[in-house]
Amino acid sequence: MIITPSATIDKDFTMINTGKALNLVSNLSIVIPSYNSSKTITKLIESISNSKEKPYEVILVDDHSSDNSMKTIIANYPWIKVIKLNKNSGPSRARNIGSVIANKEIIFFLDSDVVLTPNAIGVIEERHRKNPEIAGLQGRYHWEAANPALFPSYKALVNHFWFFNTSTKTEVNFLVTYACTIKKNILFETGGFNEMYKGADVEDYELGYRISEKYILLHEPELEVYHHFPGFLKNTKNYIERGSQWFTLFMKKKKFDSSGATSKSQAISRLLGGLSFFSLFLIIINKKLFLLSALITLLYFLANIRFFYFCLQKKGVKYFFLSIFFHYISSIVICLTMLVSIVKYVFKV
Repeated sequence: MIITPSATIDKDFTMINTGKALNLVSNLSIVIPSYNSSKTITKLIESISNSKEKPYEVILVDDHSSDNSMKTIIANYPWIKVIKLNKNSGPSRARNIGSVIANKEIIFFLDSDVVLTPNAIGVIEERHRKNPEIAGLQGRYHWEAANPALFPSYKALVNHFWFFNTSTKTEVNFLVTYACTIKKNILFETGGFNEMYKGADVEDYELGYRISEKYILLHEPELEVYHHFPGFLKNTKNYIERGSQWFTLFMKKKKFDSSGATSKSQAISRLLGGLSFFSLFLIIINKKLFLLSALITLLYFLANIRFFYFCLQKKGVKYFFLSIFFHYISSIVICLTMLVSIVKYVFKV
């Protein structure tokens, strides 16, 4: 879909709350897709309410939810503009519709399961004002999860660490919509989110690739959100589904991402973890290969030692060992996913 104002002609949505402008001098419209988000959406809205700076407007696009999340929002936060899609269409469609309706130049996309830090909106306004040439900003996860269970806490640590040493001037070639901004005219020009993706897939990465071919996207470390991460089993399912989709994109552009989970350094790190695991089977076949297996495992540990030390600094000894375990297991899952993806690609399955 190429999004233009004429997209509203489709009328596959209903305005169920008109909301109001919060800050007339702001150049920022927040767009949030939501589907059955009753467990998380209130925390996000509260965090926007508590922000030091307010956006011009907040647009919540409900993707035909079956829970009562929108009734709660309208009753308690009447200033939010609420749009309901007439059928479940996926976050890409929800974001595109929200973008068409947005009144301001800069669109700040948030997922419904994050919590905004107090300074984030002010940082966005300032950074876009000082850097008018940029097309958008990519935020990062805070190192603490919004739901501090064992595995979610690991996920927050690793996702934060991927951007740990980057500066405000680090250019990126992708976007992830848990917290990112895009100028509305550039979003329209590049065609918006690809609505062929029906779930929370890699539609944001794919859009970022298109935008970065012509425009500058910057990572902004002061744009942080707390995230509600899924548990281990749900996360593993996400790794498999999104990893396979990302591999398809990778084969089209033939290069790794500039940073984050899909950078070359992370690919090497994960590959070493997978090879370490598979090398254990070689020892069963031939015990003389023990030294080779030990070397691969050592290289894997060295490749990740800074991350493990980061976990030790932030969360203590417990999470030092938990991070080693979770990181190793997730590396195996990712390697298996990539292996299956390669086979499917080669044999056109």
